[in-house]
Amino acid sequence: MEAINLMSDTQTLPTEEMYEAMRTAPLGDDVSGTDPTVNKLQEMAARFNEELGKRRKRLEDLNSEEFKEIARASDPQLQSGDHD
Repeated sequence: MEAINLMSDTQTLPTEEMYEAMRTAPLGDDVSGTDPTVNKLQEMAARFNEELGKRRKRLEDLNSEEFKEIARASDPQLQSGDHD
């Protein structure tokens, strides 16, 4: 397989498909908030960050008794009392 050099855009040449993507890409300005690609990326990052925050909050709220209950419910040995 031929290696692809991704170290610098000055060392690679775009394919016709790349040129077509550039020619047809929606345009806008990220500073004024009119770049649809940047806006979509920011929305995706915000949703991802929100989901991480929810998961982190749930872990922070989980006290040790709740954790033990979850462990007991998910581990047959703990349910039967066959543990140290």
